[in-house]
Amino acid sequence: VRYHHIIDPRSGRPAATGLLSVTAVGKSSMDMDALTTAVFVSGIEKRMKLLKRLNAQAIFIGSGGEVYVTEGLREQFHPEPEKIRYDRGAV
Repeated sequence: VRYHHIIDPRSGRPAATGLLSVTAVGKSSMDMDALTTAVFVSGIEKRMKLLKRLNAQAIFIGSGGEVYVTEGLREQFHPEPEKIRYDRGAV
């Protein structure tokens, strides 16, 4: 079993949201650090509105290797084509 350093405050255990990595791009590195931790703990769907409110873009790596990229980063990010899934239009 592998664990990481992001703890879900509801359970006191490592967050288990099906994400391996979250990277966010925005104006404030402090805001992006907090945002990526919040997204990692609660999952993508619950935090897409927060991304939009902070005018941030993000890349999410799922536990199955799938890659989700928000609209603002699509032109700059080029993963393996068969693994990319776009943001479902939420941002």
